[in-house]
Amino acid sequence: MGIGRSFQEALHKATQSLEIKRNGLGADGKGQKDYDKIVSKLKNASWDRVFVIYDAIKIGMLSSAEIIETVSDKLDGAGIPIISDPVMVAKSGDRLLRNDALSALKEKLVPLATVLTPNLPEAADLLGQPEASSEEDLLEQAKALLDLGPKNVLMKGGHAKGKICVDFLVSQDGQVEKLEAPRLDTQNTHGTGCTLSASIASGIAKGLSVGDAVVEAHAYLQGAIHAADTLHIGSGHGPVHHFHKVWK
Repeated sequence: MGIGRSFQEALHKATQSLEIKRNGLGADGKGQKDYDKIVSKLKNASWDRVFVIYDAIKIGMLSSAEIIETVSDKLDGAGIPIISDPVMVAKSGDRLLRNDALSALKEKLVPLATVLTPNLPEAADLLGQPEASSEEDLLEQAKALLDLGPKNVLMKGGHAKGKICVDFLVSQDGQVEKLEAPRLDTQNTHGTGCTLSASIASGIAKGLSVGDAVVEAHAYLQGAIHAADTLHIGSGHGPVHHFHKVWK
């Protein structure tokens, strides 16, 4: 399945539609930038003769209802695996999603997801419930998110307490897989969610099943977190080490 270059360029603009000074210390300077122009570009983007072939698409923060609705309308029926990381809150606790966008996210984009990858605060927002505080709650909320329509939900437990981080992958066919990893003593976890969802998309694009792509991405992220303290970049929440397998 090919998507026209005009849509590719418009989607790229949409992902840059929220100007945020975001670094390891926090997120500030929120301001909407040219929403009308961006939405117009997306709506007018066409399936044309210059095709870019997509084997998977990862979608992170889309901050406005209009952009979420327009992107969803364009992707609906495209037949491309979509990994949706429902970014709402920065690592620092700063809120990134506009209030009017939550309903659009739930009703339009989440149902299109091949894999939805919420953390505990995001899952709570999507469900209108308190944050999960136990493994039982975590699994229950993961299953509840399936009712919103995604094919699979990877419920991330990194915000929970305890020496072991627990994630659950649940599927519409009833399968449940538990993934565990030791909690590492580091503040350099900036970008963990984005890294995980992008890695899952990469695995699916390589032809892996959803389950295998999630397991591979989970292991990759643990290595990236484990090696993060070797980077010494900036202050505050530093990034994970994306190149830990090749930089020695």
